[in-house]
Amino acid sequence: MQPIEMARECAKAMAEPGYRGVILTIPKWKMPPGFPRGEFLNEMPRASQVVCTYNFNPQLVLAWLVQGGLITMRRDGDRGLVIEAPSAFAEH
Repeated sequence: MQPIEMARECAKAMAEPGYRGVILTIPKWKMPPGFPRGEFLNEMPRASQVVCTYNFNPQLVLAWLVQGGLITMRRDGDRGLVIEAPSAFAEH
């Protein structure tokens, strides 16, 4: 999952009434440094690796993405919150 996709999932989770988090499935033992801790939900084999599913606080994940320079966020009066990839990572 690309950073911009992760950010969009977090924003979508936060927009839901009564949101409780965002669920992400990631390869086991592959957490990047400083990534927020999440609530472990399950572990399962997928293809040739083991993946784990966690429930994360979407605000913490967004903060980590912004702090790491993986996304930028700004308010736009008409569009609300705009999430973009920095120009160095811009999608073509």
